[in-house]
Amino acid sequence: MKARSAPLAVVSIAALLCTVALSARQMPPDPPMPGTGLTRQGVLDKLIAPAPGTAISQDRGKAVYEQLCANCHIFGETGNSVGPDLTTLSSRFARKDVLEAIMWPSRVISDQYGVTIFELTDGSVQSGVVVREDERAVYISNAEYLARPLPIAMGRIKQRTESAVSLMPEYLVADLTLNDIDSLVSYVRGGK
Repeated sequence: MKARSAPLAVVSIAALLCTVALSARQMPPDPPMPGTGLTRQGVLDKLIAPAPGTAISQDRGKAVYEQLCANCHIFGETGNSVGPDLTTLSSRFARKDVLEAIMWPSRVISDQYGVTIFELTDGSVQSGVVVREDERAVYISNAEYLARPLPIAMGRIKQRTESAVSLMPEYLVADLTLNDIDSLVSYVRGGK
């Protein structure tokens, strides 16, 4: 009996090693971000530390928000309503949650802001957040169609797919410094 269990154990260990190797190949390592030289996890770890050593500037946070975020998010009186309204962010989310949402925008996507991809009968593709639909058309909003949602006639839709990827780009803050990222988070959390 012992002779049979040894090969089984070897096979089990080999299978486990293959699974680990495949997982490692499927998940490439997070590259360092140019603005900080740290990976996204490194940035998160640094900025949630009790004393991150950053210099927070509300003015810089506002400038970063207006440059990177206002096209899709409303904060107070500034911005557009494609993604979630950030005005009451600090009352709903902890600082760590905000940082994770910025660093990994596709990790958790609200049902309200999920992206739908439409393959059309002419071969073209449109994608965005569905803001409404009726029996004649689906109306989507995206960075190109902010002020007025794009209507897509029902008869033009060949296929409709929900995306697992957020409209918010991955690595949106990759070129920012730790001070810039921390200032942005502080600004949208109302100085917190």
